[in-house]
Amino acid sequence: MSDQNYDTWKQTMAEVQHRRRTAFTRRQVLQASSATAIAAIAANFVPREVRADVTGEVVHLTASGSRFAGVVRGLKPLFEKAFPNATLNVATIPTNEFLNKVNVYMQSKSDAFDSVTQDYGQYPSLESFGAMIPLQDHMDADPTWFADYQTDVPEALQSLYRIPIAQSSGTLYGLAHDANCQMTFYRKDIFDKAGIPVPKTWPDAFEAAKELHSPSTNQYGYVGAMQRSYWAGYQYYGALRSFGGTLVDREEPGYWNPSVNSEEGYMALKMLVDLQQYAHPVSSNAGEDEVNTAFANGTAVYGPLTWGTAVLNDPSFTKFDRVIYADLPPAGDNEKGAHRVSTGGFGVFVPTYSKNHEAGAAFAKFLASGDARDPAIGEAVVAAGGQPARLSILDRHKEDKLFFGGLMASMPYGVTNNLMIPEGFTIGTQNGVEVADAVNGEQSIEQALTNMDKGIQRVLEDAGYYA
Repeated sequence: MSDQNYDTWKQTMAEVQHRRRTAFTRRQVLQASSATAIAAIAANFVPREVRADVTGEVVHLTASGSRFAGVVRGLKPLFEKAFPNATLNVATIPTNEFLNKVNVYMQSKSDAFDSVTQDYGQYPSLESFGAMIPLQDHMDADPTWFADYQTDVPEALQSLYRIPIAQSSGTLYGLAHDANCQMTFYRKDIFDKAGIPVPKTWPDAFEAAKELHSPSTNQYGYVGAMQRSYWAGYQYYGALRSFGGTLVDREEPGYWNPSVNSEEGYMALKMLVDLQQYAHPVSSNAGEDEVNTAFANGTAVYGPLTWGTAVLNDPSFTKFDRVIYADLPPAGDNEKGAHRVSTGGFGVFVPTYSKNHEAGAAFAKFLASGDARDPAIGEAVVAAGGQPARLSILDRHKEDKLFFGGLMASMPYGVTNNLMIPEGFTIGTQNGVEVADAVNGEQSIEQALTNMDKGIQRVLEDAGYYA
């Protein structure tokens, strides 16, 4: 190297090392403060009700990370005070392997787990091979708790854990304890400076993206997870439902006819295509991690269909943690248009082959509890990094976790984020390929819609839906 190049390299490496040390120190402080908060909550916790009749070990299976395993570990000392003859232990699976591995364990009829956290989109598959016990008898045995759950968790979220889904007559297999939605995430300081209100319709969203787009200053008006996979499929489904479109005409025998190639389907995809002229460069190959990073470094200022995450309100992740807000995503402006929000989240179920259904159900209720059982439960969940499904807990913490306000606003408008059938994830993924190709100019909107309908037909035909 020349002396000048060497000096530049040395200075750059010094800056990198400084940033690493600073980030590590901040992480340590936050982790320590979280652990301290949970320890204090546990030390001061006096359960309103002590249940000595629930006995034995409860092994809870969940994903790694603070949102899942961290929450369960945070609740362990509280649960064991309330259930002094029971012991709670946690088994974890890496997040990127979690959805599939849970299903593998359940298909193998493993008796190693007594309660399990799983994405609601996997419940139809779990039910198809008899992996879960119905929970209604356990709810009927504690009607006060269940009445509070039904009041405090939006119906749109509760219904995701019934089979058939979204029907009050469906069998209850899971309790919502973790909530998420595709929301509008935005830089409030940038919007306020420009005098732009949070967009309520897709035309408003387009105009906001146009107004805020300034590549010369490294500011981009729109960001979305448009990776050529299920990520783009999620983006399209969120837009499609907001315009009143659906993937199939009716989800019942004699129907299941693909319906993407429609006026609503065209409007949804055209909007995503049009927004690309104001897109952050990362969008074309982004999953949610890349979207979050673009917000964190300040180059992205608006994402109308961004999955909720506490990380954007975490000062160890971004210096913009106090100005990144969330709100209700846009509605279509056509006759069928409305706020319809793709809902995510995880629920807890009791495996059929568990040897301790009673203890498993007890922890499932504890994990999904709200303030009526004890406010300390919600305090521990939030301190650990969880995203509660309870409106009472979200409301109490919305000033600290700014995206909680968007979650509260969005959940009542919740719809599923895909077809709730075992083949739903496959359909969403193949749709994402077609959407990404249209967005990136590799095929027309019309061709993408045609291909999506053909793909849906093929998957459902192979699965016997037209027999």
